[in-house]
Parts: sequence; C-alpha cells; structure tokens
Amino acid sequence: MVKQISSKCVQRIIRRSHTVERLRACSGIICSSSQGKTFENETKIQASTSSNKEPSILHPLKADQNENISILSSKPQQLRNSEAPSSYLTMKHETERIAAININNSMAPKIIGLSTRSAIFEWAHSNHSFSPATLASIVCVRSLHTAINTPLEEDPSLIRQGKLNAMRNEIYCHGSLLAAVQTSHLFIDCKHFVDMPLKLDAEVTLKDWNKIINEAQNGQVNPAALNVFIQEHFEQPGGELEEIEPVDFQHEVKAFERIDDEAYRIWAKDLHKKWPTLCRRVSQKVQSNPQQYSLIPVPNPFIVPGGRFREMYYWDSYFTIKGLLASEMFSTVRGMIENMGHLIEMFGYVPNGNRVYYLNRSQPPLLTWCVDAYFQRTGDLEFVRRSMAWLEKEMEFFTRNRCIHKEDWKSHLFRYHVVAGGPRPESYREDVECAEHISDAPEKLRLWGDIMAAAESGRDFSARWFHNEGPQAGKMGSTRTSSILPIDLNSIICGNLKTFAHFYNLLGMPEAAAKSHEQFINMKEAIHQIFWNDEMGCWFDYDLVSKEHVTTYFDTNFFPMFSECVHEGFDPHKIGTYLEKSGVLTFPGGIPTSLIASGQQWDFPNAWAPTTWVVIQGLRKIGMNDLARIIAEKWIRKNYMMWLHSGGRMFEKYNVATQCNKSQGGGGEYELQEGFGWTNGVILDLLMTYGHDLRWEEPHPSASPDCLCCPPADEIIKTTTNSSQIPDPSVVLRPPSTSQKA
Repeated sequence: MVKQISSKCVQRIIRRSHTVERLRACSGIICSSSQGKTFENETKIQASTSSNKEPSILHPLKADQNENISILSSKPQQLRNSEAPSSYLTMKHETERIAAININNSMAPKIIGLSTRSAIFEWAHSNHSFSPATLASIVCVRSLHTAINTPLEEDPSLIRQGKLNAMRNEIYCHGSLLAAVQTSHLFIDCKHFVDMPLKLDAEVTLKDWNKIINEAQNGQVNPAALNVFIQEHFEQPGGELEEIEPVDFQHEVKAFERIDDEAYRIWAKDLHKKWPTLCRRVSQKVQSNPQQYSLIPVPNPFIVPGGRFREMYYWDSYFTIKGLLASEMFSTVRGMIENMGHLIEMFGYVPNGNRVYYLNRSQPPLLTWCVDAYFQRTGDLEFVRRSMAWLEKEMEFFTRNRCIHKEDWKSHLFRYHVVAGGPRPESYREDVECAEHISDAPEKLRLWGDIMAAAESGRDFSARWFHNEGPQAGKMGSTRTSSILPIDLNSIICGNLKTFAHFYNLLGMPEAAAKSHEQFINMKEAIHQIFWNDEMGCWFDYDLVSKEHVTTYFDTNFFPMFSECVHEGFDPHKIGTYLEKSGVLTFPGGIPTSLIASGQQWDFPNAWAPTTWVVIQGLRKIGMNDLARIIAEKWIRKNYMMWLHSGGRMFEKYNVATQCNKSQGGGGEYELQEGFGWTNGVILDLLMTYGHDLRWEEPHPSASPDCLCCPPADEIIKTTTNSSQIPDPSVVLRPPSTSQKA
C-alpha cells in the first residue's frame, strides 16, 4: 500500500511544481486535451479504489440505481493552463520525476513492478484512457514506492521532444496564439491556421509570440502585427504532404470490364484515375521535425478525402478502401490499415484524423470492417492475425471510454462522448459563437464536448444531436450528443464482435471465439431491447434522459441490417413498410440522410455516400434486393449526372430531393468539398455490384421540371475543359430504353 503524503511534503512538492506543459513534456503526452478521458472512466477508477480492484473493460460504468443519467455528464476535467491544478509537481534526483498529490492507490499493484520511465509510459499508453493528471499519478505511485534515491531511466531526448510537443500543442490545440488568430478572422476557414506548419521550432515560435504579447497594450495584439507574425513564423498548409502515385496503381483494371453499360464503365475508369490525385505521403521533413507540424506522421501513403481535408480520416477510410479494392489496389489498402494500426499503437485508438487537434476523439470504429474487407479479397489470414491486437485495443478503448450499462440491459451499450478543454481548434470561431448564450464555464465545456462528440460520430452536424425544445431548439447551441445512445455506433460494435468471433475461429482460437460470440449475442439482444420499436417497425436512437426512442427518420436507423445484428424473428418487410411510409423512397436522387431541413449538412435534402451504401448493403443482407437496387440506381444516377454536368467532379454530399444537376449538397460550417475519397469509393463498389444490371439513360426534361435550368448533356460534353475524361456523346446519349438486363 502506498503511504499518504504528509502535508509538509505536499507543500514542498507544490513549491517545486512545474506547469502543466512541463508535466506533459516530461511525461511524453503529445496532446493538450484529455485523450478520450471521460467522466465514466473516472467513476470506474473511483469505484475500483474502494474494492481494491483494477478497472476492467469487462465491467463498464453502470448508471446509478435511480437511472439518473445526469451522472454521465458531470463537469469534465479541465486542462487549460489558467486552471492547472497545483497537484502537478516535479521531484528531482539524478533525473526529473513526475508525480501528483492525488494518488490513486488502486493503480499501485499494477505499476509497482515497472522499473523505468519508459516502462511506465508504455504501460500507460496501453491503458490509453489516462489523462495527463492520471498519468502523473501513475508516475507518482511508482516514484514513491521506490527509494527516493533510485533513479529512473535517463532519457533526455524523450524529455526534450516531449517539451517541444507540448509547445506545439499550445500553438495548435489551445493557448493565446490560437485564440488570437482564430478570433481575428485572418482566415475564412479556422482549419487553415491549424494546418499551417511552423517555419521555426515551437520553442522559438512561442518565445517570439510571448514577446509580442508582453509588448502589446493590454495584451491585445493588433491584426496587422498578428498578420506579420503569422507570415514570419508559419508556412502555407499542404507542403507537409506529398502527392504520389500509389505503387499498385494500374492504369487499366480488367475488373471494370464487368460493368456492362459503356457510359458507366468509362465513368468507373475515370474515378479509378483519380486515386493518384488523392494519394498522399507524409513528407520526410515531418518525420524529422514533427514538433513543427500539426500533422501526425504515419508510415504509409493514404488516400485523402479532398478539398480542405488534407489528412487521413478514420471512418472515411473504410468507404475509400471499398473503392480501392474495386481498383485492385491491395497494397494501398494494406498500408492504410497499417497506418490506423500505427495510430492505435501510439494512442490506443484511431483518432478522428491524423492531426494533433483531433486527438481527443475517435470516429465510428470501422477498422474491423477494413480488415474484414481486405481479408475477403485477399485471403491474407496472417494479416488478420497481426491486426487482431489493434482491433482488440480499439474495442478496449470504446469499452473503457464510451460505454454505459444498466442492470436490466442485456449488454453494455455505447455512445459518442468527448471531454473538452476548449473549442475545437479547427472550428474555434464557430464553437465560441455557438456558446455565446452560455455564461457558465463548465456548461460551455459540456457543450463543446458534445459538439466534439457529434464530430466523433462522423455526422457533424445534424438535428439528430440537437434539443428540439427550448430557446436553442434545432440549433448547434443545444447539441446533446452524449445524452443519446446512437443505433449506428452500437450496431457497428455489435457487428465487430461477430467479426471477432469469425476471425478467432479462423486463427484457431476457439475460446476467444466463443467469448466474442457470446458478447455478440448479448449485445444483439440489447439492441433489440433498447433500440427496436415494433410499432413503427424500425430501430431508433435512444434518449438517455427521457428514456424514450427518438422516433425520427435518420438513415443511420438501418445499421443493424448491415452489421447483422437483427433479432430473432425479425421481419424484413417491416423495414420496407417503414421506408415507404416515411416518404424517403420518393426522392429522385436517393434517400436523404434525414427529413429535417435544419440547414446542417447531415440533414435534408442531403445524402452522403457512406450511409447510403450501408442502407443499400443492409437491405441486401436482409433479402430486400429489389429495394436495395432501386436506391442504388438512384444514387448512382445522381452522382453520374453531377459528374457529367460539373466537368468530371465528385463531391462529398448531394441534394437528392431534385434531379437538377446544378443543385449540389450544401449546409454546415464550410463550403462544399470535392474530390472525393469515400464518394468515389462507394460508387466504384456499387458499380462492381450492380454493373451487370444498370443502364444509364438521359432523363427526359419533362420528367424533372427543376432540371430545365441545366443544359443538355451533349452540350456539357462539348464545352467541358476536361473533355478527355468525359464519355463520348455518341456513347452516352442513346435513346431511352425500357429494357433491363436480368
């Protein structure tokens, strides 16, 4: 048992304490925010202290007996410099040691045997939910257990790099420079600044900035001086990544010949040729001086979405990978999976994207889907064996940090939840404005955490996460993501457990397979119990506060079909009836992501490739092939016509309520982006699925009055500046035909 520190010792420690940034520097923490640390995990640790048991992923947080969910959204941990707790300290012998006043004794048995600083860090990173404060406690327990004159491992390079990392994060993730730039409107898009590399190292940059601050009147730097400082100390974004041609890219792919329709086949070949324009490799200068960049290096090339999204994004990667597999680019796919595994080895989870400002959140955990898709095409069982450590660690992260449980539930369930220390750096100004109606600081942090949790969901933003009552009803200022149990996240994790069982069987691990299968069955029953509404014939999100279904149409309602988490006795026709009654099957371009015209990009009238693909494939899995084909044909046609009428461009989202080929998707915090990784991937996969069956036909203008504003396709083809990539008019503009190939 670790002894309590005396009050005199505490006073000495406090006098010798350093700043939070020094703590982060010495501890090797590379993000200013808590890495997914949640109130639930703090609750678990406190509970385990009383029972002298180590926190376990097998015992997730249970809601209190009165089912009062307010416990789940308590005041988050605050890590900003201005609110740094005095419990951070440094003890010095032959090398610096870090400790904290608030020691968690329950951790002691686990870490007593760790003899070196690197061993402590390695163990702490493997238990990735630890916040900087908790990590400090860990090192303190280890330090106090050993004799005070026993030196920890000397590692000055780690300390130096950690210090620079902490300074980098003060620039990109929090601090006065970030606030000054983002609130001064120097850049239209807040993401522009946090993607700008440093010309000098972080220490020099901060020193120069602090000098300007000290010389400024009342600490306010005028915009002109701020602009000069940015020009002198920062480079334009983009240079940290190199555009390269993937090593396995082939200009001709024989598999596309299976697409019978010539117009669609030419389109598929054009989309295939876009991969080199979206492929990036981290520059060697980032590898050599990572503290000068917000980009987190990964070892292999990867496909970016496009536009403002210059880096790798987690859940985008799966749908991009589906297209890469259609293009037979197996090495690129393997490399992208290895990149995600590399991030899991570093942080214990895959961040939202490989930028330091994304490190406090993940995204829908689709790495298992990625590995499964790769295995289905290659049969590479050894790669599955290697990947299992990554998949298990990711499951552990979500179980530790995103999990809640109640006694009458068949299984624990999951939600999106992020602890915020401030606004999102990449959308700083928007978050500050969004919280202007809130005066209470902890409540602002709660709102920002829920906004980040919505970003973690991948649906940023949608009325799905908003209150529908009160003065902020239907606005981002009412975001309450952590109060919602989302059907999509729970379906994904349930399906992952099923895939785990399959992989373990293939790897000759029957006990692990049986355990995962049991967890899958239990969670499938919980999904039926909590999310299924038999009266309406569909699954819905569950409101933890009202303890009721959110009986609103969202295209995420159908994820259990694809994840194969439907209950025993499930009647597929109920889903068909629900879709028909909802009216979403009447739109010409596909099914919208919602029926709420909130002005947010993940709401009506927009549709997005990933969720459209999940609905289509889910319908196929439950045997509703005709309905799946109808939705797929509408989506393919919409994408094709937009590609044709835009000079060969693909976009991240589409307005599916009209056939007008000038009516693009819109809404949200930024302009419509083109590229576009996951859109291209989904279309290629669908063309390979339905290519033997679909025919493109030029829609008759009278069938869509909205589209009278658009010139005919042959005129577009003749005037395009990129005609080499557009199908020949003689091929495309054939007379309408009612015949379909069986």
